[in-house]
Amino acid sequence: MNIAINYLPDATVDDALNREIITLLTACFTKPQDTVFQTRRYFREPYPHRWIIRDERKQVKAMVKALSENPWPEADVYLPGPTF
Repeated sequence: MNIAINYLPDATVDDALNREIITLLTACFTKPQDTVFQTRRYFREPYPHRWIIRDERKQVKAMVKALSENPWPEADVYLPGPTF
């Protein structure tokens, strides 16, 4: 699996990426109270930082939201398959 992990300040999220994030969150959060994710990428307010993980087809597969640029000083990212 060939993936890309990119850091993006939330302020740089454009309309196309916003729709991709909403699609991801809608698929992941399916409880009745989670309907908020059908129209926005956050529950109460957006986190200022995020990492977007895309697969080899450049589709968004995962996202990490954080309050700071470096939420994990030194850590591995685990996905099905190889460790990055």
